[in-house]
Amino acid sequence: MSRKSLIASLLVAAFAVFALADDGDNNQNANFRSTVIGSTPGTIVAGINSGGVPWTVRQGHASISNTGFLNVQVSGLLLASGPSAGTTGPVQNIAASVVCAGGGGTVVASTSAVPLSSLGVAQISAPVTLPSQCAAPVVLLRVSNPGSDPGPFIALNGINTTAAAPDQDDHDK
Repeated sequence: MSRKSLIASLLVAAFAVFALADDGDNNQNANFRSTVIGSTPGTIVAGINSGGVPWTVRQGHASISNTGFLNVQVSGLLLASGPSAGTTGPVQNIAASVVCAGGGGTVVASTSAVPLSSLGVAQISAPVTLPSQCAAPVVLLRVSNPGSDPGPFIALNGINTTAAAPDQDDHDK
C-alpha cells in the first residue's frame, strides 16, 4: 500500500470513529451521567415543586452527551406511600427537564411527554438545546401530558444512600 493510500485510509477511519462517537443512546460520550432517584414532597428545584407524595425508583440512569442528547431510563418509578403505593397512580406520561446551575438554577430545556408504563418503566431519548456551559446539571422527571407544559417532578438525578447495591457498576466502562 502506498503512503498516500495509507494516510487516506487512516483519515477515513478517524472520521468514521468521530461520526460514530455519539449515537445518542449508548452514553459512551456522556458529559453528564447520574443515577435517578424518587422525589420527596416539599422539595423545590429551579422553582419546580416535587409531587405531593414520595416516589421511588428501582433503577434509573440519566445522561447528557457532549452533543446535547438526553437519555433517561427508569424502571420501578412508583409511588412510595399512600393508598396507591407500588403503582404510578394517575401518572401516565413523563417528560424530562434539564436545569443548569443546580437546584437554584433555571430550566433550560424540556422534552416531549413519553408514556410511563403501569410498572413505572419509561425511556426518554431526545436532543436538547443547552447553553454553551451548564454547571451542576439536574435532570428532573416531571408529570406531563402530551401538548401541555410539564408539571411537578417525581424523580431527579441523585444518589440514594439507602438503596441496595446495584447489580452492576458501569462507571469503569
